[in-house]
Amino acid sequence: MKYADIDWLANGNPVSKRFQDVYFSQAGGIEETQHVFHQGNDLPLRWSEGPEFKIGELGFGSGLSFFTTVKKFRETAKPGSRLHYLSFEIEPWSVDDLKRFHANHGWLDPDLKHFIQNFPPLIEGIHVIRWNDVSLTLVLGDAREQIKTLRWPAGAVGIQAWFLHGFAPGKNPELWERPLFEELARLSAEHCTFSTFTVSSSVRGNLESAGFEANLVAGFSRKREMLRGKLLKSRPDSYHPALPRRMPKAPIRSAVIIGGGLAGCATAYELTRAGIHVTLIERNAKIAQETSGNPAGLVMPFLAQEPDPKCLWALRSVLAVTKQISQWPDLRAKSGVLELLTSEAERDRIQEAIKRLDLPSNWAAIRSESEVQTRSGLGESLKAPFGAVDFSLGLRVSPVQLCEKYLAEKSRLEVKTSTEALRFEFNAGEWQVFDSKNQKIANAQSLILANSTDATAFAQSSELPLVSVRGQMAQMHAPENIGELRCALVAEHSLIPLSENEWWIGATYERLSTDHALRETESLNMKESFSQWVPSLHSSQAPTGGRVSFRTYSPDAMPLVGALPNTPLFNEQFRDWHKGHPWTHYTEGNMLPQAWCSLAHGSRGIATTLLAARVLKAELTGELYPVESRVLDALHPARFQIRKLQKNQIEKTT
Repeated sequence: MKYADIDWLANGNPVSKRFQDVYFSQAGGIEETQHVFHQGNDLPLRWSEGPEFKIGELGFGSGLSFFTTVKKFRETAKPGSRLHYLSFEIEPWSVDDLKRFHANHGWLDPDLKHFIQNFPPLIEGIHVIRWNDVSLTLVLGDAREQIKTLRWPAGAVGIQAWFLHGFAPGKNPELWERPLFEELARLSAEHCTFSTFTVSSSVRGNLESAGFEANLVAGFSRKREMLRGKLLKSRPDSYHPALPRRMPKAPIRSAVIIGGGLAGCATAYELTRAGIHVTLIERNAKIAQETSGNPAGLVMPFLAQEPDPKCLWALRSVLAVTKQISQWPDLRAKSGVLELLTSEAERDRIQEAIKRLDLPSNWAAIRSESEVQTRSGLGESLKAPFGAVDFSLGLRVSPVQLCEKYLAEKSRLEVKTSTEALRFEFNAGEWQVFDSKNQKIANAQSLILANSTDATAFAQSSELPLVSVRGQMAQMHAPENIGELRCALVAEHSLIPLSENEWWIGATYERLSTDHALRETESLNMKESFSQWVPSLHSSQAPTGGRVSFRTYSPDAMPLVGALPNTPLFNEQFRDWHKGHPWTHYTEGNMLPQAWCSLAHGSRGIATTLLAARVLKAELTGELYPVESRVLDALHPARFQIRKLQKNQIEKTT
């Protein structure tokens, strides 16, 4: 991707060099937005259709229509209302151009400042910026391709008004084609409206072919006419029947979350912000005492040759959590991660992956040995003959402090520590959770499991394929006289500086072990292993301490995020899945009522648990999902069950 190349007219108005067209009418951008898009969609009158209103836009440009709409919404909507705004842009403006354009609009300053502080990097896909009352989903890239990846939870209200704001059809015909309008219809609510400045007959015909009614009405300024209309018939989205994602029929007002690590705390953070009352249950005396209690962890993307679901999930997760952490300077998260390369072949593979993902250089770049030595702070004490991948915006952060930050806002949150959930049941429309004495310890409309492999101890989730992996980290003094390590180093293990003199190295990876004891030989082996990169470690002091924890993985190394299957009913429903029947042969898969999970985040939980929480929040509240549809399918907790059924590996129940 690249930033928009803009010519500035004498009056200060912008023109796209690529499309050789103005971004808005020379008679006034704000006035054009008010006439074409607000009046054209009967706004602000329609704010009253519900507590939320959802707008979609083709062509974000300078953001003028967005900021103008936000201002009007705040002036005229009922208190407590929320605005969801979806927009697409193939060539986003640079921050400098945004500041230049909006310099004369003082009333936009607070919102513009927040927007620029959270401005997404130049990476294709879904980016979300949130205010207290407004959510902007900005999708970067070709709208024709990106829109195909977007999904609402089944049953959610879609876009209620479209602003068709692209460049003129003769200059940018790609934004006015029938297939794109059909995708707009797929994402739209019943009776969704649209408006646009153009009266092109081909545009009108394409809209009508996609199911919209299009009418000519008075245009803005010198344009005699414009188009407005509505969707005549909604086009329900199609979902994989075995991997359903549906919002609850009744609004969720309360949730009980089992597990007080990163997954549980991040989910509590997102749900309470959405107005849901949360009870968080943690069996330990404090939160974040198990894997989430490690002294430090890393945030960095996963680079693959192709942008498969695993790669996209890691990338979107890193984008989300780094933006969030940047708003919390008191976390004292440190930036800079160097992944050391082991061969020329690996370097070429990573370089190709960076190119295919089109990542900006400040997100991932190959550095030479001398550059790595300088960047790390160790100089020639670091040996990296094949260089390293420099994730300059990668982070090292304390998971305990991050969990505490997620739970800092106490309104709508109750945390019950030293409380162990032994079973739960659904009764009279709510989940009830009981302890070992069969005493009810919590009840709520919805239930979320975020307690790692312990989730399999409950009868309803006992068949989830969760694997426990023992990991040991070692604490050591930094070797003397080699300089201060300024970045985390990643090889077979990770070397993380907590201070000038304190380093942590780890972690090991041992499946199925239940040994909680710290093994001195493992710590020594990790130190010796890393000495190929930092030879001074050979003669440095032995590790002075360490920590053992147990990470949870799934068989395909992707988390489980979504609704929990009602396993007996699900198995019976898809019993003949292996026979190859088409999807239409099946109804929507049976899930437990109002029960979800966020599990198996492995060694990337600092990054992935926040985005997982946002996926769950979208499903509970009917928001647009913050990740692509194929990533959603790759996260679904029922995916392993349907794979077993595909192979006819499920025994028939009697």
